[in-house]
Amino acid sequence: MKAILVALIWCLPFVAMAQNTTDSNRIAALQAEAAAKAQAAQEAAKAAQEAAKAAQEAAEAAAKAIANEQNRIAEAQERDAKARAEAEATAAAEAARVAEESSNSNWVKPVEEKTPVKTETEIKRIEKEESDKEIAPYLSADAVPLVDGKVQWSKDINVPGKTAKELYEKTIEIFTAMTKEENQLERSQVALLNEKEYKVVGTFQEWLVFTSSVLSLDRTQFNYVLLAECSNNNVRLTLERISYNYPTQTGVINYQAEKWITDKYSLNKKRTRLLPISGKFRRKTIDRKDQIFNNIEQALKK
Repeated sequence: MKAILVALIWCLPFVAMAQNTTDSNRIAALQAEAAAKAQAAQEAAKAAQEAAKAAQEAAEAAAKAIANEQNRIAEAQERDAKARAEAEATAAAEAARVAEESSNSNWVKPVEEKTPVKTETEIKRIEKEESDKEIAPYLSADAVPLVDGKVQWSKDINVPGKTAKELYEKTIEIFTAMTKEENQLERSQVALLNEKEYKVVGTFQEWLVFTSSVLSLDRTQFNYVLLAECSNNNVRLTLERISYNYPTQTGVINYQAEKWITDKYSLNKKRTRLLPISGKFRRKTIDRKDQIFNNIEQALKK
């Protein structure tokens, strides 16, 4: 027992020495950790200072830009105001000059005329007058002339400086060209020639279109004879023997001009308007007749 105690007493210094070494190591580690944290805190503080400085510089730059823009706007407004003032002064001076001149001359200031506002009644009256004016040529007594009971239009075309033979040959060319127009049908032709009397006869069959749209087409086959009688300096045209072949949903209806476009069949009793169906034939036929005569006249005078 005594030996054990002696051994323990002998070992105590070594135990104490080991304990002291462990404590020293722990303290050193704690100190190193504290130093690292302090270093990190210093670096964070430095970064915060730099960020704050950068933010301040950005704020100052923005404030400077705003101030510059405000100055630019103010300068522009000042320039505009100055320009307006100069323009007004110039206008005032010009007005004063004009006023001074007008006081010593015959100059007067124009008076603006106001267009009167038309009432609904006035508008309807004007529309009726325009409509009546437009339809008048188709209602007149000589719009569709009858010669020996037959519808017949004639026109004399004066062509100074041209012989009968020259006009005869030119008319043949014109009639031949007409047979090849887009609206002509196959049987249109220069039918007869009389070289001794300088006469040309053309028989024509063409489409006369009333209305045309994507959904519907209203037209009739228009048949007529065109006679040209040529003499020195003159061509007499006659359009006659007119008939129509009108296609409908139930078939083709044949009309003779004498019983379809004359006054009795295409005008109302008061002669104030065209009848709905026969009236459109009368109107289109007159228009086409005018077109044919005018085209031939222009061609002869070229």
